[in-house]
Amino acid sequence: MNRPDIFRLNIGISKQTFQSLFGKDKINVRDYNFTTLDMIMPHPEYAQYHFICVLSPSEKTFEKICSLLAEAYNIAVRRYASQNKGSEINTE
Repeated sequence: MNRPDIFRLNIGISKQTFQSLFGKDKINVRDYNFTTLDMIMPHPEYAQYHFICVLSPSEKTFEKICSLLAEAYNIAVRRYASQNKGSEINTE
C-alpha cells in the first residue's frame, strides 16, 4: 500500500452482507493479495468484525460499493443513537 496515489477504502458492513460477499465460512486472509488494486476483499485485520477494503477503487467498483457505504453509514448512526440515548441526532 505504500505506493504513490494508492489509498485503501475500509467499510464496516453487516454480518449478513459480509457473508453474502465472502460466504459463511471463516475467512483466511492469507488467501488474498492485499496489494491488488480495485478488488473488494475482506479487511486484512478487521475481517472478523465484518470490514471490507478496496485499494484505489475504480469508478465502476465505487458504484458497486455505494450501497455498502450507505449500509455502513446506517450502522454507524444506529450505534451512535444506541450509545447516546436521549440525544437528538440529525441523520439527513
